[in-house]
Amino acid sequence: MRLQKRKFGAFGSVWLTGIKTFSGGPIRPHVTLAHGLELDLDLEPFVKALEERLALQSTFDLTFTGLSLFDPDILYLTTRMTEALWTLHRPVAALVEKQGGDSSLYYRPDFWTPHCTLAINLTPAVMLEAVRVCQSVSLPVTASVTRIGIIEPSERELLALPLKVR
Repeated sequence: MRLQKRKFGAFGSVWLTGIKTFSGGPIRPHVTLAHGLELDLDLEPFVKALEERLALQSTFDLTFTGLSLFDPDILYLTTRMTEALWTLHRPVAALVEKQGGDSSLYYRPDFWTPHCTLAINLTPAVMLEAVRVCQSVSLPVTASVTRIGIIEPSERELLALPLKVR
């Protein structure tokens, strides 16, 4: 899920200023709804089902309230589960499993912790720099969820589906 840049300030600059990850480059801030389509699958049935589901989904806002870490190398913004996010996440996770993707336990509906990933695979020194950059922004910060995308692990976007403007 891509977030429209709005009031993202230094959080966006973690991406824009080029803080590099071990995987080669910066990532765009994003919220992952499901993970597991890395298999060599025919995406056509998945995309068709996703398009049908998203025809009813309006854009919505998410408010991020804190900066935190997963493991020692993933920097992210915290958010609370909202009705709009929950309503979107459950069917997407079900579609991943139905199409044969083995969604990670962390992305299954009863275990998922919604968050906005800012940077991954950071060395300790780069993590400190990324946190320093992000500390210049006052929280909370709000972003609009405007589209759903399918991306490869390399961050190459395969598909982007816009949400209905409310």
